[in-house]
Amino acid sequence: MKKISLLLLICTGVLSCTLYYERPCNRCSTYGPPFLSKPYIQAFMGYEKVVVAPKIGGFSVNESTKIIEHSGGAIDPDGRYFSISDVIRLCVGIEGYKDMIDDCVQRNGNASDAECVERTQKYYAQASEIGDTLFNQMLHVSDVTAMSTLARIKSVIISSDKDFNAAHPAGSSLNDLFTIYFNDPYALIKNNYRPIEGTYKYLSGANPDYPFAVFKETLSSVRFIERPFIDYRWDIVLNVGPETSDTYIFYVKVVLEDDSVLEAETSINIQGTSETI
Repeated sequence: MKKISLLLLICTGVLSCTLYYERPCNRCSTYGPPFLSKPYIQAFMGYEKVVVAPKIGGFSVNESTKIIEHSGGAIDPDGRYFSISDVIRLCVGIEGYKDMIDDCVQRNGNASDAECVERTQKYYAQASEIGDTLFNQMLHVSDVTAMSTLARIKSVIISSDKDFNAAHPAGSSLNDLFTIYFNDPYALIKNNYRPIEGTYKYLSGANPDYPFAVFKETLSSVRFIERPFIDYRWDIVLNVGPETSDTYIFYVKVVLEDDSVLEAETSINIQGTSETI
């Protein structure tokens, strides 16, 4: 089993858990006109590392409207303890190279940059390969949109350095204690870009007409291998607190289809009451 380097990110705003990607303007000074996007997925993310950031609160789910809203959630720097009722979550995401529609090509038609042309060609090849060619919506380069992983994930496993409770000793899987929220672009594409009944949508200043298919599942039950492409960042919410108040190190391991392993870790001070949400 190959092992790939890890990166630890304590929540500094670097890792945002909304499942959107806002294209930056690296070489352009103006935004230019909207453009017609034939694909739904706006960029494909390769696998180089996994990042994890702990967040407290700033996350609410309306089960009636199926809307998920983010409003911050950074952990306080004073090291105080948090209870499960504070909504403890791990923002986990894949980082790496990107094949994408180049923002400058869309803004000013500058197709003379060889690197830009190559990235754009790779992007369209990926979109065509998975049948993502009929989205046909007008977008602006400043819109927030979905990205996708480039390969299948086999599993995501979370464990801790300390006993969580009698059924979850140190080093064992805590997956049954977490709920994961993730956008599945492939499912939406196969549903002709229409919303999928029972799925959720993120509310984070996004284009209201841009569809999402955010699935909610217990981390222990989700079958990643059956989903060819999922968005590259996920909200993973802890549902059950530990029995003892302590600082817990959470280890996150992402196993890819080829058995490569991406690993990261982070710590949270948790008030132990075994409470649930």
